[in-house]
Amino acid sequence: TLSQLRCSGVFEAVEIRKQGFPFRLHHNLFYNRYVPIAKAIVRGDISASSDAEEAAFLAIARSSNVSTRVAALLEVFSSTEPEIMSSPACQKGRTMVLYRAPQHRWLEKHREKIAFHSLIIIQSGARTFLARMWRDRLAFHRSKLRMAILKRQSDILYKVLEQTRTAKCTRLTDYAEACSVVEVVLQEEEVRDTLTRLQGVEVEGKHFNELCRCIDLAVELGIDNESIIVTWKRRLESVRLKVETKRDLVLGVETSDPD
Repeated sequence: TLSQLRCSGVFEAVEIRKQGFPFRLHHNLFYNRYVPIAKAIVRGDISASSDAEEAAFLAIARSSNVSTRVAALLEVFSSTEPEIMSSPACQKGRTMVLYRAPQHRWLEKHREKIAFHSLIIIQSGARTFLARMWRDRLAFHRSKLRMAILKRQSDILYKVLEQTRTAKCTRLTDYAEACSVVEVVLQEEEVRDTLTRLQGVEVEGKHFNELCRCIDLAVELGIDNESIIVTWKRRLESVRLKVETKRDLVLGVETSDPD
């Protein structure tokens, strides 16, 4: 009960505890933890009196020893918030700074506010750096894709496409274009390889249908102005009518009624 707590001295212990200093930090730890508040006052992020600003300049000066800087830092706090951070509630000992819960809350509130503002700046810088790095990566792979598309060689296209996939840049429109171009290039290379392989064969022979198919595909792909294809087109045009007429006659004889 309440009387039991009173008789057992709990209230007196609480009162003694309240009159003490539960928060204690060595000079170096206190200074390093809360000097950003003084720097914020110097920058004008926290409104303070002229006396507080002068003390803040002294607190961040590295020419003095740590004890002097801690004393200046406490003066900054007491000038900024005299009702909370006045001398009896926040005292500097020979090796430690002693303060109570209200002073701790005030210090931590301003420290967290500064840390949050600094975090936003750091995040902005990091995101800007990452965005620029990603932009440069996309521009690099885009230029490689464009060069591979212009060269129109399947091995180069496959190599660049694999590099683009590894770099996770597949959202580029040039990647989709290169994927479609490589299929066309494979057909173009197949036409050239087939015509090169059939050099010297008779046009009217067993490879006539294969040659016709290659020439028709070359015309469809738009590469019929290449020298090897132009040569084969001329050879085929000279005999195509003859071969097709002969084929029609043979077919007509085979399908005609013997009676």
